[in-house]
Amino acid sequence: MPIKVGRTPFLSSEPMYFDMDKRGIEVEDVPANEMMAAILEGRLQGGLVPLVDTFGLDSSLRTVSGFCVATVAMAVSIKLHSKVPIEEMTGSRIAIPADAPTAVKLL
Repeated sequence: MPIKVGRTPFLSSEPMYFDMDKRGIEVEDVPANEMMAAILEGRLQGGLVPLVDTFGLDSSLRTVSGFCVATVAMAVSIKLHSKVPIEEMTGSRIAIPADAPTAVKLL
């Protein structure tokens, strides 16, 4: 039975999956907000998990060294767009993508 890992639909993560099929690793597309559940349920053996989903992990999971999506500068991957200045947004409702768990925690 091959190892199965989840692939997030983000361009920045694509280098992680290079040649996995040649190494006998099966890749399944999984939204970022579903990755941790898929691993915990045993449907996947690994995947890129949003940082906020790693808080409080028990010893049944571990970080695999050698894999990381990072930047030395600001990622600017989460942006807030508005028709009004941020100073006037107190009490306003903000929409965020359901598949962005980090954005949920940051807001």
